Amino acid sequence: MQRVSNRLASEKSPYLLQHQHNPVDWYPWGTEAFKRAKEEQKPIFLSIGYSTCHWCHVMERECFENESIAKLMNENYVNIKVDREERPDMFVQATTGSGGWPLSVFLTPDLRPFFGATYIAPEDEFNRTGFKTVLLLISKRWKSEKSNLIRSSEAITKAINDSVVASYSVANHLDLSVVKRTLYHLINSFDSENGGFGDEPKFPTPVNFEFLLSFYSLGKLDNGIEFPMEIYDKALNMVSFTLKKMGKGGIHDHIGGGFHRYSTDNKWHVPHFEKMLYDQAQLLSAYSTAYSLTKDDTFKSYAKDIVNYCCSKLLHPSGGFYSAEDADSFPSNESKEKKEGAFYVWEADELRGILNNDFNFFCQVFGVKEKGNVDPKLDTRNELTNKNILIQNYPLEQIAANFNLSVNAAEQKIKELTKLLNEIREKRPKPHLDDKILTGWNSLMISGLCKAYAVFGDEEYIQLAVKTHDFIVKNFMNKEYTLKRSFRDGPSEIDGFADDYAFFIQCLLDLYDNTYDEAHLDLSEKLQGIMNDKFLSSGCEYFLCDKNTDVTIKTRVDHDGAEPSFNSVAALNLLRLHNITGNIDYANLVDSLFTSFGRTLSQHPHSMPFMVKALHFSLTQPIEFVFTGDFSSEDGQKILQFVRELSFPNKCVLFLSEAMKARLKEKKPWLLNMNTNDMCINVCYKGTCFPPVKSLDDIKDLVASI
Repeated sequence: MQRVSNRLASEKSPYLLQHQHNPVDWYPWGTEAFKRAKEEQKPIFLSIGYSTCHWCHVMERECFENESIAKLMNENYVNIKVDREERPDMFVQATTGSGGWPLSVFLTPDLRPFFGATYIAPEDEFNRTGFKTVLLLISKRWKSEKSNLIRSSEAITKAINDSVVASYSVANHLDLSVVKRTLYHLINSFDSENGGFGDEPKFPTPVNFEFLLSFYSLGKLDNGIEFPMEIYDKALNMVSFTLKKMGKGGIHDHIGGGFHRYSTDNKWHVPHFEKMLYDQAQLLSAYSTAYSLTKDDTFKSYAKDIVNYCCSKLLHPSGGFYSAEDADSFPSNESKEKKEGAFYVWEADELRGILNNDFNFFCQVFGVKEKGNVDPKLDTRNELTNKNILIQNYPLEQIAANFNLSVNAAEQKIKELTKLLNEIREKRPKPHLDDKILTGWNSLMISGLCKAYAVFGDEEYIQLAVKTHDFIVKNFMNKEYTLKRSFRDGPSEIDGFADDYAFFIQCLLDLYDNTYDEAHLDLSEKLQGIMNDKFLSSGCEYFLCDKNTDVTIKTRVDHDGAEPSFNSVAALNLLRLHNITGNIDYANLVDSLFTSFGRTLSQHPHSMPFMVKALHFSLTQPIEFVFTGDFSSEDGQKILQFVRELSFPNKCVLFLSEAMKARLKEKKPWLLNMNTNDMCINVCYKGTCFPPVKSLDDIKDLVASI
């Protein structure tokens, strides 16, 4: 029997397509739905989620596939489905009282919110109102108290927009005290037993790693002038400890590679199993940086693991990376219902039959138990009964000794066994792949690959970064250099948002730092100008949406979350552009940006650790490396790799051609005296330009002396 499709069948978004056979009369976000709502004077039910969201799937099964609930929705509402990854401007947490997905929001016909929630169960239970009751109550109130609901929606909209205006403030002098408060907040919330910050659920939160690693590197450069050296060491140790605990935990896929979204417990054991590209991208950068600062091969192996996963599961044949893999899948080919984590978990008997004589060794390495190793309290839907989520709780040295193996032999055995299990696992029904390609997330991945290339020198990484860049330029950018949001079977009609521009500018600067191709610098400056024109408010901060469009609610993001805020990234981009080009306009703009976030940075700076990283950057002097001449020789390449690998956040690299010299002659006149035909490195720091050096040993000695 052929299933009936609704309007979503013609959409490109994987999330919308998942709902194309619901009995709900769904509309995509657009004028057709708005027109109907106004003509019929019906409220709008807006459901926002994404295709790999576990609780979005639960609400679909329980509510949107329910014929009686669908009937209520169709009779009383205009129902709109939105993919939050395509439309981040549908930002309505302010109406729900808390974040989370899916978001369920009721709007007036003129798109003003008046009630919101996240996941809603279908029926009343545990003193919580069910979705069916919510639909009936709101429909009744709309018919009898419409004017009150409209006034409520107007008040909510005004309050949200007023909060944006109110948050503009002239900052107190922003200095190292902001950095200090952010640091000590993280120190005080650090879990010294399990790693991470705070209690469960535990998210990787790479923005914290970015701040702490940058803080350590700047302190190392200045020999602890600002804080005692042990404080810098503490920052590095918190990150190193957390990254190792995550790598050993169940949040890490020990069989297929990559990291799941977050852990439901405080030991990184039981994750929500979706895998997101933005997590892989930022963790790749974190693990690579941790290796560069510690030379601990553990971090190198996890970085390589992430790249291998992304290339095997998320890479588009022409370049560019898909968005995510789902948490849910069918436990077997005969199953009728998906379960969370089914693709990733193991029963002891299954492993015994596969591993034979190596079963006991594997159980000790990965904590496998006969009746499963998941605490029932963490399995609220009984989907993990008798299942094992692999986790490494004990030192490999101890386990190797138990089996009379050397550590190297034990490591090799683990590689062989996990490879075998991966081959077996690949025969299972696979999780859904969200195969849309997003500008912003791919830009984060380019930055991660650039960091990995800088640290490890693997040409494959920079080639992959350049290929992904080329894919974005070819498929997401028009002749006016404006960006589209996403690509799936062609570019979407949705224009890029501020995060797309900020993240892409960031990766262009990373590409310039690693390839010295001036085209990347040129494009970053063009896009920065466009970003200013489209998104920069009168209060000198960036809105998520184009300021020239008519939107009901202006979205101001004043926190760094799973990804850094576009305002935070823009601040660092502007500082980097100023250091490279000497253009004072960039410096003035970032000062205004800090001022507009003055209240946040003064009162609770830990909510924006990436922007605090940018602030700390702004309070230091850049260390400039100006290359002249031909570095194509083997010795020249070694020098370039040495400078690439330097982890100083305030490093500024300039490859000086005659064209670049002419371009910068007014902003950096001291470059005019440099001979672009003479292979050497000119280093300037804190107002001093050191004599040019030409050899790897000389540049190493010079850097060590600074």
